[in-house]
Amino acid sequence: MDVLSPRRQPVSAPSSDGRTPTGWLTHLGRFAIALLAVAAVWSVGTRLAARDDRAPGLAAGSTDVAQTIEELEASARDRPDDPTVFQRLGNAYLDRSVRTLDPSYNDLAQRAFDRAEVLAPGDLVTTLGRAGLAATRHDFAEALAAADAVLLDNPFSATALAIRVDSEIELGRYEDAETHLQAFLDRRPGAAALARVSYFRELHGDVDGALVAIEDAEVAASSGSIYDRARLASVHGDALLGAGELREATASYRRALRLVPELPTAVLGAARADALLGDRVGAIRSLDALVQRTPLPGAAMLLAELRAVEGDDEGADRARDLVTALTTLQRAAGSDVDLDLAVFEADNTAVDPATVQRATNTYANRPNIYAADALAWTLYRSGDAAAAAPMVEQALRTGTDDGQLRFHAAAVFEATGDFDRATAEMARSAQSNPWFSVARQEEARALAARLGVDWPTGPPS
Repeated sequence: MDVLSPRRQPVSAPSSDGRTPTGWLTHLGRFAIALLAVAAVWSVGTRLAARDDRAPGLAAGSTDVAQTIEELEASARDRPDDPTVFQRLGNAYLDRSVRTLDPSYNDLAQRAFDRAEVLAPGDLVTTLGRAGLAATRHDFAEALAAADAVLLDNPFSATALAIRVDSEIELGRYEDAETHLQAFLDRRPGAAALARVSYFRELHGDVDGALVAIEDAEVAASSGSIYDRARLASVHGDALLGAGELREATASYRRALRLVPELPTAVLGAARADALLGDRVGAIRSLDALVQRTPLPGAAMLLAELRAVEGDDEGADRARDLVTALTTLQRAAGSDVDLDLAVFEADNTAVDPATVQRATNTYANRPNIYAADALAWTLYRSGDAAAAAPMVEQALRTGTDDGQLRFHAAAVFEATGDFDRATAEMARSAQSNPWFSVARQEEARALAARLGVDWPTGPPS
């Protein structure tokens, strides 16, 4: 099996059914909300690979992470000089962070790994834990360095391979990521590798191959834990949503929620799909409940946009305040949320020089296609379409057909007077996935009308 499927069409050509392959809804939906499946699937990868790496993580078959943490905390009190206990505790906190999306567990993981390092300097199990923590915090340069250090000693570490691939993708090193993902797939052809193949194919405009890969990942995980199966079903929903298959996405999210009720990523994905299908009131109700129990900035962002669309200005303002509070919480816990926040800020706040500088810094530190798009859109919203145009080219360099990225490109090219390119990009957005956002539908429809591109007038039937 190849990372990029042999049947992939050239990025300029439509697929055999007349539909151009589509990309993810947004990077926020794919990574930060689903945690990203990069971060979300990282959690799957570490659990599936723990026995192979002989890392002292959670006990096999453990379903109660909170109980495991209590037991390990007691062990740490009883054996304060045992580095293995603190390595296990750090991994347990990290697992809890990914499951709950509560960044406070990252601080606890950091302390546990720091203690393990003091007790056993240079131990690669601790290094591997630190790599996972850095990836969860979106510090991908640190994550990559730590993963590479582990792989020097154990080239077959599935967890380190997964973190290496995730980090290279997030750092925009797509050629390196393809090479290492192929090696990962060849060595460990399981759910963790297949889920990443799906994402990588999406980034390169191969929606059909991506859906095949995520389906294969679910099959590979069918004997795994209920939680892992639920997370993969949620990731599958993200892939379908990004392809504009809203009802199929909803079914996948519901399947995830039957396995793990209130799974945050599935609740969020289902709310987005419901809103796009016309049930904004139901989506708002679901998001209100979600943000009360889970500190998830992406849920607050979507809630703010939906309330604004519904004309609830006061409710939208409260949700924006919640976005600020939750991103402050994430930053205080060491997480980099600037990429997740950039497009939201460009669409929902007055873009000032400080906003542009944050987007510029984000791209400098994490030069992937979504950071390029975020910078392009921020520059466009600031009135500098000429500066945005080169960043659009960077955002489209992998051939992705993410509907939002193509819409952003069309708007930028229209503003620079390149109407032929703007029309082509808008047509591509309409063909791939016009359902990339509830909040931007009117703006997209107006742009399409100016460019003479057909755009749907309502949600799909």
